[in-house]
Amino acid sequence: MADPLTSKTSRAAAAGGALSSVTRNGVPLLPVRPGAPRVTPELIRQLQQELR
Repeated sequence: MADPLTSKTSRAAAAGGALSSVTRNGVPLLPVRPGAPRVTPELIRQLQQELR
């Protein structure tokens, strides 16, 4: 049995709709969790360094 997120994603893909109704420049945006840190170029560089 698939988990609820996978099922929701599969249904949305089959229906041709996006999970989010909020878009920017035609790209669906992911929901932001309360209290989540802002993603900055510095954060991305830091995470890339950690992967090396």
